[in-house]
Amino acid sequence: MVETAMVLAEQARRAALIQAVRGRPGLTIEQLQALIAKGAYARELQEITISELLRPHAIRSTALEVKSGESLEAAILRVFHQLPERQLASGFFCRYMGLERWTAQKVLAEMADRGLLVRSGKTSGTRYVLAYDRAAGHA
Repeated sequence: MVETAMVLAEQARRAALIQAVRGRPGLTIEQLQALIAKGAYARELQEITISELLRPHAIRSTALEVKSGESLEAAILRVFHQLPERQLASGFFCRYMGLERWTAQKVLAEMADRGLLVRSGKTSGTRYVLAYDRAAGHA
């Protein structure tokens, strides 16, 4: 679980840096080179590729992807099992699994309706957590 959290934190930081660079279209190569050489985020900036800057979703593939032959629901449950106490929003699955917003919202809502997840909040504040199986004593 700690490993997954570290991967997510690293990816979030990387994605934020990519967005920051994209958000400065006037940034010159010389300015970027100076940031890469001695800036606070030099190491992370050195690893970003031009391809990532041009791609709309520049997050590396991770254990959070839907695996070959795996259903979307199974992949989502796997993520919740990796982060059992964590409340996750549909946006998490959009960012880290590449799902469309409506797909993530629909699948999560259906899973909550079936008792696999517990839903809390409304609209953009809606979060989901893995349902606890009292009979089995685990999530």
